[in-house]
Amino acid sequence: RFGFKSRGLGDVYKRQMLNTGVRLGMAAETYEAIAELNAAAARLPLPMFTLGAHLGRGLDAGLRGDIAAYEAEATATYQHTLEIEDEEAGFIFEGQLFHTAYMRGDLAPILDLSIQIMNDRPEVALYRAAAALIHVAAGLTDEARRLLDAELDLGIEASVDMFEIQALTTWANAAASLGHERACERLTEVLEHLSTETSGHLVFVGEPIALSLGRMATVLRRFDDADAYLDTSAQLAEDFDGDWIRAMTLACRAQMLVRRGAEGDHDRAHAVAARALEIASAQDYRGVVAMVEDLTKALPGRPG
Repeated sequence: RFGFKSRGLGDVYKRQMLNTGVRLGMAAETYEAIAELNAAAARLPLPMFTLGAHLGRGLDAGLRGDIAAYEAEATATYQHTLEIEDEEAGFIFEGQLFHTAYMRGDLAPILDLSIQIMNDRPEVALYRAAAALIHVAAGLTDEARRLLDAELDLGIEASVDMFEIQALTTWANAAASLGHERACERLTEVLEHLSTETSGHLVFVGEPIALSLGRMATVLRRFDDADAYLDTSAQLAEDFDGDWIRAMTLACRAQMLVRRGAEGDHDRAHAVAARALEIASAQDYRGVVAMVEDLTKALPGRPG
């Protein structure tokens, strides 16, 4: 899918090692592979090495949650792919455009584009899942639910393919946002064995699968499971030094505490939400900010 036939074996190997590192949640190995891609491009600035370096730097920025750096690298990557007439230029651009909007929490403006891409390539599960999630973000929950129900009827199955795993976690986030219990049950079944991994790779930055599992466990009122999954997500945020993962995990934990409502949970939710809001406001994660603000407005005893 990355046009490997036209690229050197060394470049392919480095990319595969990077994909493995980020998928398995191995932060040190991921950042080492990114450094190697940059070093290769510096030594020999051939088009294939330059593209690898751009993608690696974009992944680095995305994992760390630096939207401005990610956007800048995405623009540079797209310009480079056009210059070298890379066959995956459109695919890479679509992935990076989606992740920029996803981190910022501003998916609604790309709704029409997502529908067009889904309709042009209906066989690609990731495009169907992204369209459903974007419909949720745009407030079109009936259509999002229709898409999700259709996917359930089609059959949601486990996979080892990195693009399919990305699709599954995107469906999981849509299901959690919709409170769709049947979908959360099925998606938990197919993702739970991947709870220590991430859904990311060189083009789609992804996130901890445990974060999606934690959100779905909250919907299903399996609060002990949600707590454990969110602990895993929080650890991966620390390992990758990822502010978006950190803020979103805190916001989802606050949401879980509110729904559980045990003694002391609301006070703890206030504190956790405040930390999520602090990070999200500083980094312009508008979606996380909105999520936390909606949550804290509903909390009793909200600090004045």
